[in-house]
Amino acid sequence: MNGHCSWLPLDGTIFADVIVSPFFRRMSSGKISLHLTEICDVLSLLSQEEQLEVSMDATAALRVIESSSTNSDLLGGAYACLFATSPTFSVAERFDVMVTVNITDSVNPNKLSHSCSEIIRKALGKACDLASPRILSDVVGIGLLLNPERQFGRVLTAEDSDMDRDSFRAFWGSRSSLRRFKDGRIVESVVWTKGGVEGVREACEVAIGSHVDGVDRESVGFVHHDLSTVLPQANSASITARRAAERLGNALRSLDGIPLDVAEVAFAGEILLGTSVLGGGPRETRYRPVSNLILSFETSPEWPKNLEGIRASMGAFYVAISKSLMKGGFDAVSTKTHVEVEADGFFFIVMLRYDTIVAFLPEELRETQIWTTVRQPRLHKALRRVCGEDESAAFQETCRIAKHWLSSHWMGNHFCDELVEMLVARFFFSPDSQPHGRIPGSSSAAFAAFLSLLANFPWEVAPLVVVFDDDDTVHEKAEKAFRSLPSRSSAPPMIVSTPGDVLGKSFSPLYKRGPERVVLKRIAAVASAALGRFVNGFDNAGDEPLSPKALFRESSKAKFDAQIMLREECVPTLSAGIDAKNRQRRALRNGPLGSRVTSPNLLNVLVGANPTDELVRRLESLFGHVAVFFHNKNGGTQVGVVWRPRSIRSKKLTLTGLPFSRPAIPEGGHESDKATEIVFDKKYAMYAMRKLGGDLVLEIDVRT
Repeated sequence: MNGHCSWLPLDGTIFADVIVSPFFRRMSSGKISLHLTEICDVLSLLSQEEQLEVSMDATAALRVIESSSTNSDLLGGAYACLFATSPTFSVAERFDVMVTVNITDSVNPNKLSHSCSEIIRKALGKACDLASPRILSDVVGIGLLLNPERQFGRVLTAEDSDMDRDSFRAFWGSRSSLRRFKDGRIVESVVWTKGGVEGVREACEVAIGSHVDGVDRESVGFVHHDLSTVLPQANSASITARRAAERLGNALRSLDGIPLDVAEVAFAGEILLGTSVLGGGPRETRYRPVSNLILSFETSPEWPKNLEGIRASMGAFYVAISKSLMKGGFDAVSTKTHVEVEADGFFFIVMLRYDTIVAFLPEELRETQIWTTVRQPRLHKALRRVCGEDESAAFQETCRIAKHWLSSHWMGNHFCDELVEMLVARFFFSPDSQPHGRIPGSSSAAFAAFLSLLANFPWEVAPLVVVFDDDDTVHEKAEKAFRSLPSRSSAPPMIVSTPGDVLGKSFSPLYKRGPERVVLKRIAAVASAALGRFVNGFDNAGDEPLSPKALFRESSKAKFDAQIMLREECVPTLSAGIDAKNRQRRALRNGPLGSRVTSPNLLNVLVGANPTDELVRRLESLFGHVAVFFHNKNGGTQVGVVWRPRSIRSKKLTLTGLPFSRPAIPEGGHESDKATEIVFDKKYAMYAMRKLGGDLVLEIDVRT
């Protein structure tokens, strides 16, 4: 349609209102036989599945026109979103899996594709929303959209399909039999070797091999990128962690010896969401990931009116809270700023929320206080809405894959957990932006969309708006705030707008929660390359199968000015690396962080204290003005250093000149000559970095 209508002298709004909206309403209304004339039925030659796909796409296009999330003036309006600037969705983004069937000389490809499509829909029943036929080079491809709400189980019953009992038995033949279930039902059913995607594979092979003439099981292929295989361990802790958090929350709601009643208990942490790459944490080390628990008391006029008094009162509350928790059987230790608690093997930091303290804090501490006690718990609560109860649900698994991918390319330290989760959650909160206007049915499709977002979204000209509380005004507020910026550099390079933070300042690189421009450019280039390889795996229909680990190989090793080498035995997440070896695991267990304690408690574990992450934070704090640091948080044993060219240029000699600098010796001069400029001393800076790392640093490799 774009090719036939691009000449129309209409702006985006007129085009959408006058031409596109009526067209797509007609297409999505179910009246999908569009008669342009009395004798021309445009869609009459399409199969039922092809008509269904056209209807789904038309419905999605109509939502794009009517939705403020995509119909943005900053992005060019509805016309641009539908035709001009929006990249074409790849097969990898459109479908969860692709079933392929080899084409023989004696078979009509079109007839074969339609037959396979009908058989697959009949076989998968309610677990499949669409089986779209298409011809790919020398094979027939059927793209499947799996139902995210009805996962294909290991046991397929007649009730799960659209067939009655007799039709079900006739379709599956000897594989079908009557079975009694725990609830007393006796129904026809088929048992597969596995459930999920592997069950879909087996069912498609059997159905096509049994019901399509001239095709056997060996001719049926299956294209699905199971990226969960690169994750270091199964995600088996989130449900148990949430139960532990709930038990701790109930204990805090009934504290003894506290003069104020508890008004609210809020949580924040990737372990509780089930989005942690490490699952429940690297158990072979003393390091333990931590979740935050924010406690709000009822209002009281008795709080002190100064910062010192408020902090002293909070410290007294923390002592009382830890004593009360220990009486209740928890392992708890109080500090001046929080309480550390162990509950059922999971570790929490309990902090008080008192909003008045923000007015007394120094400017550099205010945002951190607001983020920790207000925004972070609010985002966690919103993200719980898209988390499935199943720990392998698409959202959780996609978040884990996305975090692992960013970290594997040495950029995980530039993206806080919440930022990655919000980028992924956009596809689940706002399905209008997705192919067919639906939420992803698998982690592979969602990850392809994540890569496409990083590679193609115009971060410089528009904010990415993520709405999670049904507030339709967020888009308007975000656009208005963006247009009122004095300059683009006054806002974060990657603006992710959320309710309450329309300019995404929470994810600013200033607070080390979002990428700066140089990092954003790198990650966009890496994402574009990864998306190309990911898509080729589908387009080639399995001829060149994609190795999941290939997407996670370190791509930036040779692009650093220097590399800080770390001691393997001091890296607690070493075993999470893509190519982790048993030797490394043994080295880690036997190193200074190793732990053979069967019942870890607060006296022998590092609660939320990862030595490598802490080193990177200190490097960024002391040297961030002259260098950008890159690190793989999950198993990385090096820290990459890239100098900032503008920051290390020679400057005029002043008393407050460039740190880690020395007098610049004029060309052809001597050290005794009077210098008028100073120059950054890289050798001295490297020495300081080495001293800062202490025993954690093995050596520093400087590129010449």
